[in-house]
Amino acid sequence: MKVKLCGVRTLADFELCVALNVAYVGVNLVPGVRRRCPEGLQSVMSTTPRGTTQLVGVVRDQPLGAVLRLVADWGLDAVQLHGQEQAAQWQEPLAQKQVMTIKAVSVGQAGWEQQLADWLGRCGVMLLDGAQPGHGQRAPAKLLTEAVARCVAVGQRYAIAGGLTPENIGLVRARWPRAEFYDTASGIEMAGQWAAERVEKFVSRAREA
Repeated sequence: MKVKLCGVRTLADFELCVALNVAYVGVNLVPGVRRRCPEGLQSVMSTTPRGTTQLVGVVRDQPLGAVLRLVADWGLDAVQLHGQEQAAQWQEPLAQKQVMTIKAVSVGQAGWEQQLADWLGRCGVMLLDGAQPGHGQRAPAKLLTEAVARCVAVGQRYAIAGGLTPENIGLVRARWPRAEFYDTASGIEMAGQWAAERVEKFVSRAREA
């Protein structure tokens, strides 16, 4: 089972992900946020052998041109759009760069249904997140089930995020077993930093579930 670990900020954490054969590692490239990846890691991470681990750049309402430069500078395999980006503007330019588009939708937040409809069938993976991304809050189960059903109806691959932890990943996977991957950031942190033991436990339990 694939997982995505988001918010990597040190080379040691990145190397741990590669060692664990984590499918996706997220680097937060949104200016001014706590989990933003230090620019000093750019050249190191973009050239470090990573096997099958794919590097995902997390952006939010940033200019398209700036994001395309980030794709090149960081050697990104995928871009995760976390703002109000419109499919009509973003889909084709990212496809031309041959990077996967992950569109995050904050399930339960005002306007989430329209955003989901705008991107259905137009992104590589639809990331179904909680209403307040990055705060460890899960989406309401009823709404999440509705969002999953809408993705499945049109053959849209989807992933699940929002409040996932080593303690609940088994239950989440059992309820929504066909997700492309399961994504966490706060769930593997202690005191605001990645904790290796929680990283290892999350990956292990996701694969065992």
